[in-house]
Amino acid sequence: MSDLSEQQLSKNPQDDLLQERLLQERITKWQAQERQKPPVPNSKALNRKLTNQAKSGSNPQELNQITKKQMEMFLKQDRIRTELREKLQNKTPFPKLSKLSKPKEQRNEKAGSTTKIVLPELSMFSGGITLANVMGLTPPDQRKDFIVIPREFANKPGMYVLEEVYQDFLKLKEAAANVRTAELPHGIRLEILSGYRSFERQKAIWDGKFSGTILVQGVNLKEAFPDPRERIEEILKFSAPPGLSRHHYGTDIDLLSTDPEYFLTEKGAAEYQWLKENAPALGFNQTYTEIGDGRETGHSKEDWHWTHKKTGDLYTVAASTFLRQIQPTGFLGAEYLSPAQMVDNFVLGIKFPSGEKKEKLQIF
Repeated sequence: MSDLSEQQLSKNPQDDLLQERLLQERITKWQAQERQKPPVPNSKALNRKLTNQAKSGSNPQELNQITKKQMEMFLKQDRIRTELREKLQNKTPFPKLSKLSKPKEQRNEKAGSTTKIVLPELSMFSGGITLANVMGLTPPDQRKDFIVIPREFANKPGMYVLEEVYQDFLKLKEAAANVRTAELPHGIRLEILSGYRSFERQKAIWDGKFSGTILVQGVNLKEAFPDPRERIEEILKFSAPPGLSRHHYGTDIDLLSTDPEYFLTEKGAAEYQWLKENAPALGFNQTYTEIGDGRETGHSKEDWHWTHKKTGDLYTVAASTFLRQIQPTGFLGAEYLSPAQMVDNFVLGIKFPSGEKKEKLQIF
């Protein structure tokens, strides 16, 4: 991708990703310029110099003004230099594809019931997002940006989401509870049915469907689809492979019911319609709409699946960059999946917020 100009940045003032990309380019240019400049004296050296000038008999009032301006200038330069140095040392906001190494080794090892995935050495992405975060391999209780959902707001204990997602969910929940219509005289009671999901949990779902131990709408897919490729196509209608599920991010939540039949009832249809009309203004977007409604590929329609737009976009960019580089592994049928096809058709096969296009997030 070519360098971003100031004009391009001004067209997207709220786009954190473009701002950070531009900042990275500014840092690179600044470093090149700084190498050609003589060293700037530190504040102590400057103070000694100014003190000697004062002793030499310069005009005190004039010297005081010069001293103040010079000190402010040098302190500002020191502060900017320190901040930029810290940014460079602490993270690499936009890893270039040439620097994303291929896996040195990918194997599926078992220690009891735990699958061990050996990850390639990929750089940290914008916002501190890592490949392990994207694939659901980092326990949420070890992350400071996750929070346990209180039991009264979830249908089961021990669920996690990103704290920013939880705070916006509370606003959505309050607004839904205050709805008063003929169809919803008592408002809408929202609780989170599913939030963060680990790689292991997603693997249990996927492997169960692939092996036939979990029935899909009463059907044993292994018997109904002996060809593994056809079986995978059927599973992909409603389930993502381990490592590619949006529930790994902590940005996505399931609401109301995961039974499609519920949304055909009068109450379910009214609740869904209210969410569809009001959730976007409160920070959430329906992820999987009908194919053709803002997206052309991906999983089948899910009226219950909602993405926190702000954090979801960041993780979508990180996932689409990282996952394109590695072969899916660690679950049944992984060898049949193409990384590029999974990213293009499923990671990016979602309904993006109104007015946005999928290409906006494809920065690689």
